[in-house]
Amino acid sequence: MESYISEDAALMREFFFLLPLMYRHAFLHPDDAGRNPIPTNQMLALLFLSSFPDSNMTQLAGSLRISKQQLTKVVDVLVSKGLVQRKGSESNRRLVLLELTEEGNRLVEEIHCRQAEKSAQMFSRATEQERQALMVALRLLKRILDGYPGEESRYATARQPQTQKEKDLYAAQDATRAGN
Repeated sequence: MESYISEDAALMREFFFLLPLMYRHAFLHPDDAGRNPIPTNQMLALLFLSSFPDSNMTQLAGSLRISKQQLTKVVDVLVSKGLVQRKGSESNRRLVLLELTEEGNRLVEEIHCRQAEKSAQMFSRATEQERQALMVALRLLKRILDGYPGEESRYATARQPQTQKEKDLYAAQDATRAGN
């Protein structure tokens, strides 16, 4: 008996098969020999904090799509590794902000360098036309995922700007999205 898989289900299956490959090619260095130097949630937290310094736990949890309780464990490990530090907000004493330490910034810079090297190597196998088609497909996927029911409120929580710098950054990102 032949099993039928809808086209949508086949797309989703292909997407999920790609996730570990994308992660491995984007973040792991060949010298790591298959071991994960830093867990995914920790790496994503570092990358978020490098783009949005002085974020609070609610913003970071919303961005990672995890609960504050789960995030507390992630942040505790990053603090113990000396990659992140907690600090109080000058405008709200109850608010705890997160920022990368010097070591955290160094690690993020290393991650970005590895990503750039791997991207250049990986995408050199594609033609310019294929790279453009991939960009269109990725933007479409992002638009689809951003509009998925239940995600809007989490996304909005993660995107509540706290400073004028954040407001300007979000406005620039929104303008870029609108142009794509």
